[in-house]
Amino acid sequence: MTPRGRKKARTPSLHDVARKAGVSTASVSRVLNHVKPTSERLRRRVHAAAEELGYVPKSGHGVPPARLLAVVAYDLRNPYFCEILSGIEERAASFGLTPMILDLQGGRAAWDAARTAAVGLGSRGCVFLGTGVPERELVELARESGLPVVAVNQSVRHPAVRTINIDYEKATSTATQHLLRLGHRRLGFLGGSPSSPVSEEKVHGVREALAEAGLEIAAANVIHGGATVEWGFQALNTFLARPRELRPTAVLCACDLVALGVLHALRSAQLGVPADVSVVGFDDIEMACHANPPLTTISPPKYEMGRRAVELLLAEDLHASPITEYVMIESPLVVRESTGASPPA
Repeated sequence: MTPRGRKKARTPSLHDVARKAGVSTASVSRVLNHVKPTSERLRRRVHAAAEELGYVPKSGHGVPPARLLAVVAYDLRNPYFCEILSGIEERAASFGLTPMILDLQGGRAAWDAARTAAVGLGSRGCVFLGTGVPERELVELARESGLPVVAVNQSVRHPAVRTINIDYEKATSTATQHLLRLGHRRLGFLGGSPSSPVSEEKVHGVREALAEAGLEIAAANVIHGGATVEWGFQALNTFLARPRELRPTAVLCACDLVALGVLHALRSAQLGVPADVSVVGFDDIEMACHANPPLTTISPPKYEMGRRAVELLLAEDLHASPITEYVMIESPLVVRESTGASPPA
């Protein structure tokens, strides 16, 4: 019995092992599930971290294939996806399922390997995080394998694939309205792939809010291309190369990582945030509230999205009828210190 007043020790998770070893959760999953290739050095680091934490793998040898849940992620370097994975891992464990995490950073070869592993090992189903796999291939996988497939953070409008997505247009429209109320009229948008439907939806939300105010965003103020801190730093410098009167007074970013790079670039240029430029992110990752200054950002319920992804995949088992094939998640704007009144003209 747990002594009164003392909290029961939390069982270490796959994410805890990854943090301790200084590697991604995908790498930990590969080592513990004996997925090759993995280096001897990586194996030693992961096993040492697991032993120190007292982590007992639920996956690997001895786990019936039908108890595996394939989780295919586009970019596990982004902490946004790690928070979703925490929700997936917790909810999957409650059903006796073990996530088998596969990362698509290796490109086409990684996708082929992930597909083979997910189907060949007879997993219970597949959850896809991000937009790394085209819709037609997700539909093809669902049809050919007969497995339930859930896409998270991707606009898939096909009944063969169940989807949990964010109302990106509404979210960025809300953020834009916040900036308009602060007096900003010259806005910029940074980040994301130009061919990504998600990026298009985010920009459309900005344009929609501006149009309602009788304004528009200049084409030169919309720059696509990346979703990293370094890319955000370089992209913001594109704005700073212009005369001051032509620069945006507020910048909306496709993700928090880009926003962190933007904050760094503004500090390097000795510009104040929000005195000179206001900055808005998207994702509300853990470090957003610890940025300098704390970042105003759109906050999707990441952990809950992971939990709901597992529930959607197991909808038949849970006797959920009719099955909802498309779940739209609303994400509030969290206002912190990176946004303020527009500077005087």
